[in-house]
Amino acid sequence: MSSYGNPSFDILENWVKILPAEHPFGSEESSSFTQMDTVGCEGIVSSLHIPITFVRVGAVNFPQSKIVSVVHEYGQPINIPRKTLRGNSTRFVVSSTVRFTDATISPITKIPQWPVISIKLPADFFYPFSSYHSNGNKVIVSAWLKLIVASLMLVLQ
Repeated sequence: MSSYGNPSFDILENWVKILPAEHPFGSEESSSFTQMDTVGCEGIVSSLHIPITFVRVGAVNFPQSKIVSVVHEYGQPINIPRKTLRGNSTRFVVSSTVRFTDATISPITKIPQWPVISIKLPADFFYPFSSYHSNGNKVIVSAWLKLIVASLMLVLQ
């Protein structure tokens, strides 16, 4: 069975193997209809149930369904006694059902933390606004520039 809607025949990953459940007779060859004339019809399988499991993959806003498993489950064999056989034919109900099961795990929303911004200024960044004393310490000339730089640093953190 195709895992998606329109697969390529060449790519095996596009196909899902249909898993057969145990045959009601143990194996298909073991059933015997030799006593049909005296007993009637024994071991007639009249129902088939097909559970199909799928998951939703792809984008969260527009996911696509992907079939991941398909199983054939046969119903219980029934016996049709000879007394209900009229002439060469009789009627009995044959049914099949399909159940789709969603096995999708809900997506996890991960929100990253804000990045840490580390600003390092070169030593001569304030060159026009700074001067050096005779002892080699750098002094910023204007106090207003110090206030602007400090407020920018607070805003960026």
